[in-house]
Amino acid sequence: MLRGVLAALAFAALASPTFAMCGERGGPGCRLPNGKCASWAQAAYCQTHPEAAEAPAAGLGTGQVINENLKRPLLAMPAAASPMGFQLDTNELAALDLWISRQPDPRPSRPEALRRIISEALTRQ
Repeated sequence: MLRGVLAALAFAALASPTFAMCGERGGPGCRLPNGKCASWAQAAYCQTHPEAAEAPAAGLGTGQVINENLKRPLLAMPAAASPMGFQLDTNELAALDLWISRQPDPRPSRPEALRRIISEALTRQ
């Protein structure tokens, strides 16, 4: 029983991704003295110790290629909008939820409900 458990642990350790070729995940393709793959920040070690070099995977020798089509710009908030953060106690939150439940479908979210209530209060004056 114990022998089987030890064999399973040894197999799991050998099949672990830590024993993969360095550079497959975008590093410079060499191992440090502690056995770990070097990162791009440690590329100087790889240049001064050529014996630590391993062949990187094809296409990943210079790091991962980023697909420019997947990069999207962040949406900026309108210049007139100002984010506000505040807390409501349980009674105020219950009253807000009650107001939301009385609205026709589609019911507003809590932030939208607060915007509508504030807008109504300001237009009455």
